[in-house]
Amino acid sequence: MMIPIGLILNEILSNSYKYAFKDKKIGLINIELTQVKKELKLIVYDNGVGLDKNFDIKKQGSLGMQLIHMLSEQIEAEMKVSSKEGTRYDITFPLK
Repeated sequence: MMIPIGLILNEILSNSYKYAFKDKKIGLINIELTQVKKELKLIVYDNGVGLDKNFDIKKQGSLGMQLIHMLSEQIEAEMKVSSKEGTRYDITFPLK
């Protein structure tokens, strides 16, 4: 289970470095991993430019976003993506 989580994290961080800080010289990327009962919650957010208003991770054509979605399904994760003052990924998955 840790390999898919590492790949998800790598893809999210790569996207942040590539796209979030186009017009900024300095940016923040925060990573949190917490355990709540029998679940792990991974939160990754940045203070970059954010996503388009009509963004839907399930309908994205980019390979990276498809990979994040597919890997999340593989580990039975619930994922929420929001874009307020940057981009935030909340990924909750069961401990096995």
